[in-house]
Amino acid sequence: MTKEGPEITALTHRLAMCPNAFLRPPLMRSKDGSQVIGDIHTGAVISDLLIAYGGAELTPDEIESFTMREYAANLRLLQLELISAHLLYDARLREHTDQAGAVREFFLNHNLRPLAEITADPRAYVSDPERREELARICLSQMNLLPAGEKLAAARDRLATLDSVERERVIVFSRNAQKRAQELREALARKAAEEAASKMSRE
Repeated sequence: MTKEGPEITALTHRLAMCPNAFLRPPLMRSKDGSQVIGDIHTGAVISDLLIAYGGAELTPDEIESFTMREYAANLRLLQLELISAHLLYDARLREHTDQAGAVREFFLNHNLRPLAEITADPRAYVSDPERREELARICLSQMNLLPAGEKLAAARDRLATLDSVERERVIVFSRNAQKRAQELREALARKAAEEAASKMSRE
């Protein structure tokens, strides 16, 4: 992150004011691929966003890649991408036309998928203050922009503090470690009981 972007408070306010249109069901294919359901075409929204940054519009195949199968993780991903597209349409961000490529990569690579996989409800990134800040900082980082008035180290530390994906990883690691420790204690207890029983039978 080398250039300065908008203040975090301005971006979180924009997220809080996200229009309902961006929260409507995204266009998706049914699980068997036989029909298309939903209201808003994520690929078309992203293509318009890229044009606003002075970049090239998405190709028809790229637009179609956003019409995913109707699985829960895909639904959450597309919802997060629509919310992020609303955020990134902010006029202060669109001044950074040199970041059109970074914005394109952000969406085409579906960089929000890890977040979508651990998020219960993407609307939290509109309604919850911490989640709004997390998404705003993720988007700024993707564009190589620092929040206005912040130093690089402070910005990185704050994003790390809010990182839902990393927090979930730590929780899962801790839970698995506790499970392994419990299994080890039970195995040791069984072994001790077996040794005690064997000793008694010999006596």
